[in-house]
Amino acid sequence: MEEIIYYSKNRKNSPFEVTIQIDGKIVYINCNCPLGTEKKICRHKINAIRGDKANRDNSTSDAVIDRLRQLFGVRTSLRQHLEEKWRMLREYASEHTDNEEEIQKKRKILGEAFANGFVNEYEPYNREPFDADSWENNREIYADGLGCHVILKYVDNEGVATSREVDINEIFISNSRFYFRGYCHLRNQERTFRIDRIHGLTFHEKCSQNEKGILLDVMFQGKPLEI
Repeated sequence: MEEIIYYSKNRKNSPFEVTIQIDGKIVYINCNCPLGTEKKICRHKINAIRGDKANRDNSTSDAVIDRLRQLFGVRTSLRQHLEEKWRMLREYASEHTDNEEEIQKKRKILGEAFANGFVNEYEPYNREPFDADSWENNREIYADGLGCHVILKYVDNEGVATSREVDINEIFISNSRFYFRGYCHLRNQERTFRIDRIHGLTFHEKCSQNEKGILLDVMFQGKPLEI
């Protein structure tokens, strides 16, 4: 197992150490900062994955930066998930500053995804076809009765990216994957969207805080927790 150490500088404290362990395609990322020790996402982990020179401590060499950028380039699945989910978390936190409990909950969901292992590979999209019969026969409702209007950046099984305006009314689980279901204004009909093919999510201003929280938790979690 390869191990890389990145030191993220901090104005008031000593540099925080971020440990990156690579076991094949699985990456484990932990930080010794207060958030990191609680397995919550922090900007130090973000800096490490990005191979950020501007926010590194002098003890982090150019060789480490080069290796991080080689491993986690912008076309890797980890970076694609990271950038969008970090944006959504920061946006949610700025809009709901009074709800620290929900913010910390989302930090932990996203942070545990890195601490407990995250798949990283160079694949622009997943070519596995969507099996409608399979998800219909095996699906389990996670949340329904929603009415959240969103804009999705969605990549289908052929790798075609589209912007979808969707009224999400249901979240379900099938074959160990999360799905959103709702009315798609592009197709003018009810459609289903696989979570791992959503590369962007923007909320309409009328979405409730509770609905935003539910959708973000699913996006950050990535896949259903094994019981």
